[in-house]
Amino acid sequence: MLSYILFLNGTYNKRHLTFYKKQAHGKIKVAVDGGYKFFSLANLKPNFLIGDLDSVRLSEISSLSKTKVFKYPKEKNQTDFELALDFCLKSNAKDIVVVVPSLGDVDHFLGVVMASSFNEKIGDKIKLRIINNKFEMTVVNNTRQAFNNCVGKRVSVLALSDRISLTMYGFDYNAKNLAVKRGSGHALRNRIKNKKASLEISGKALVILSPP
Repeated sequence: MLSYILFLNGTYNKRHLTFYKKQAHGKIKVAVDGGYKFFSLANLKPNFLIGDLDSVRLSEISSLSKTKVFKYPKEKNQTDFELALDFCLKSNAKDIVVVVPSLGDVDHFLGVVMASSFNEKIGDKIKLRIINNKFEMTVVNNTRQAFNNCVGKRVSVLALSDRISLTMYGFDYNAKNLAVKRGSGHALRNRIKNKKASLEISGKALVILSPP
């Protein structure tokens, strides 16, 4: 299974480098423009560097002898993230991790979430997670998911289909075949109560796991 990890532009804290290195282990590593900051701090080389490269110094690019660089013009119809995501999909990726180290500009962050959530290829045969050291978002479609030893963490489910059916066990508020419409906040911030919890979703949704 081809697994890719995309590092996006943002603030990378040295304290979290070990976490991100662990996430990157065994995956094809992609620096998305300014996401090259991670590789510079971690003393690693990405397999690919993608974007208009307005956030990467020329001296850094020239040192990437083993990195395939895809440079695009600044005037383009897609964001750097969309270009990188398309690259992964065309490369037959089956598992994609998107690292967003800091929320940064809200429009950029929402653009990443929207581009990931409403891509018709993602959520069924292609798994995609948006992560940082605090939260994890997963785009799912007709899925069952278990949460082991996550007591106290919160799970939010946002419908991407017009309507989803949601079943949850091991939470403060359990549910069976609960209908959740797109745009509804009915399934937000449900705390995991038991050491073993699970959810089942019929339809396409965004599942967010966050700290207590």
